[in-house]
Amino acid sequence: MRATQLTHFRQLLEVTEVPVAAPRADGALVRVEASGVCRSDGHFWNEDWTWMGLKLQLPTVLGHEVGRVIEEVAPDGGMRRELVSALEWECFLGR
Repeated sequence: MRATQLTHFRQLLEVTEVPVAAPRADGALVRVEASGVCRSDGHFWNEDWTWMGLKLQLPTVLGHEVGRVIEEVAPDGGMRRELVSALEWECFLGR
């Protein structure tokens, strides 16, 4: 899939191809239709979170406010395939 990645702090983001991971046993595979980059992403880009002990590993994909479509649901995922307007950021943290 195409993704915009932060590969170096304070430099332009790069559009790259990244592998698509299979969903976890309780998860889903989603296709992102649109993504926003918010102020917290800007802080990661600028490496401003180190004072909190957060050290972002590069490369990484920014943008956690997305509009998406559920493409595939794992057997224990508890979801169904459908259009969903937004994805909450905690989903990216494995919660």
